[in-house]
Amino acid sequence: MDKYLKTAAVTAIIAVIAMAACKKDQNCSLHPEAFRFSIIDVETGDDLLGSGTYSSDNIGIYYFYNNQEQELIVNIEPNPDSHLIEMVSAQLPMVSLTGRSETFYLVLNAQDTDTLTVIMGNEKRNGCDFHPYDVVKHNGKNLPVTEGKAFILEK
Repeated sequence: MDKYLKTAAVTAIIAVIAMAACKKDQNCSLHPEAFRFSIIDVETGDDLLGSGTYSSDNIGIYYFYNNQEQELIVNIEPNPDSHLIEMVSAQLPMVSLTGRSETFYLVLNAQDTDTLTVIMGNEKRNGCDFHPYDVVKHNGKNLPVTEGKAFILEK
């Protein structure tokens, strides 16, 4: 819960700064949406977090920068519009956008780590730079990008 509150506070501060920048300057930049994902069984479509196959406490994401492992904050975030448990990392798209890394490692448990490739785009919206997800891959498989929706990772 403490991680969730910290992430929510950081996200709120970033949003306020971005909105203030857009009001002052027509060449503003909006931060990308947080990376949201759910994990389902490829055959049954069952929620693997909800079923307990994977514990949300064990889920983590890291990347390498200057040959050092960098961990990202990952939290559960409720979504009343979805029947699946969603995990969220606000940091992941910013790391990709800044060029620190496009390759991330999703830790599911002590034995299971997947690879994520995330490439952010850049386009103008209402005079501001907007950064949508351009390419997202899970273990080399392209995932559909739907703005505002969680990525569905199949295991």
